[in-house]
Amino acid sequence: ILMRVVKLPAVPDEELNGMVQLQVDKLSPFPVENMVVSYEVLEKGKEFYHIFVAAIKNEIVDQLGKLLANVNVFPSRVDVDVLGWSKLLRNANVVAKTGRQIVILLADIVPEIIVFQDGLPIVFRSLSGQGPLSDDEFASEIAGETANTIMSIELEHGLCKSCSLAVWYNDTLPEKLEENLRQTCPYELSLKSIKELPPVSEGFARRSADGGQLLDLTPLSWR
Repeated sequence: ILMRVVKLPAVPDEELNGMVQLQVDKLSPFPVENMVVSYEVLEKGKEFYHIFVAAIKNEIVDQLGKLLANVNVFPSRVDVDVLGWSKLLRNANVVAKTGRQIVILLADIVPEIIVFQDGLPIVFRSLSGQGPLSDDEFASEIAGETANTIMSIELEHGLCKSCSLAVWYNDTLPEKLEENLRQTCPYELSLKSIKELPPVSEGFARRSADGGQLLDLTPLSWR
């Protein structure tokens, strides 16, 4: 999934979709007409909106749809796991209201990175990797990607006096990951078990319960 947080001028809601489509057209290596595109407003300011944009190829979503249809399940909305985790972190009151906070989620198969700035998510990254890695390779890969993320954030958003890095891991922390992160990342580091959080499905449910205009990657053809 292509995921970006973009800053767009405050415009009427009916104009936002066109602006989002233009952003995806610039960012995506694939034609927009071959993708499902959706967005969610994270924050509305007087002059600018912070918007989470997601896009995924039609064929990938259709594969999911066929699997579900085979067991007579027809989804009303398609969400993104990292937004579910973001909701759980906020509900657990572990997102700092001030400063910059990088969260690494080692959940299931795909590691995720969320960067919060003064409580607002400004970066979402899925680290898909390049196939099976040894523990040492995995630790080096995650530390390297985290360092790259920090560099790109500082280039785009500038330096921040108050910075922290939290790793939420499942079962056991990969060997050498803590050591590699302390060597490559200058932020204060904390380690937490992801089992302290509810399952990500609860994050989805709570997002749906909140209502409003939520991200929805459901293709029109499904409707």
